[in-house]
Amino acid sequence: MSDAFTDIARDERRGRLHDDYLGSLKEFLKNSTEDNRRAVIEAAYETDCVPHGYWGNRTDFSKNIEKELELLQNSDKNAWAKFLFNLKDEHDFKEFKSLSPFADKFVVAVNYGCGFVNLHGDIVPFVDSLIHNRLGWKTYDCDQYVLVLDKPNEGAVDGFWVRCGICGIKGPRAAE
Repeated sequence: MSDAFTDIARDERRGRLHDDYLGSLKEFLKNSTEDNRRAVIEAAYETDCVPHGYWGNRTDFSKNIEKELELLQNSDKNAWAKFLFNLKDEHDFKEFKSLSPFADKFVVAVNYGCGFVNLHGDIVPFVDSLIHNRLGWKTYDCDQYVLVLDKPNEGAVDGFWVRCGICGIKGPRAAE
């Protein structure tokens, strides 16, 4: 048993090591030398060695790292889809996507959770239709998918400001 401060420190350490692991992996995918391969394997192992924390658990990046590196290096689409799904909320997503076989595509990560999906409006039936009708898969029960489509035409988009949850805001604010 450990105290909260120790567990939080472990989470912070794991986060730093995870960033190192992703940095090593990015370098390997850009420049696939044996030294870079060893650096990724070492970084994965170091990250995995951090015990459970307050919020997080042990990782298992090193479990099948040799095979994963080979698949990513060889542009295996299934391996890349799983990898990008796991990075969907990370700041490195865009850069890793640019190294993937989906670099010029529109990638959508879909997580149906326990009976919910966090999409709204026409996008839900569109995504459901792609997964259910086009691919023939379930669209519920905790399933997770990555859809890869041609990029949409951003010039054909109209936008309408609805409201802001901050009192006193009377219109859309310019991007900074």
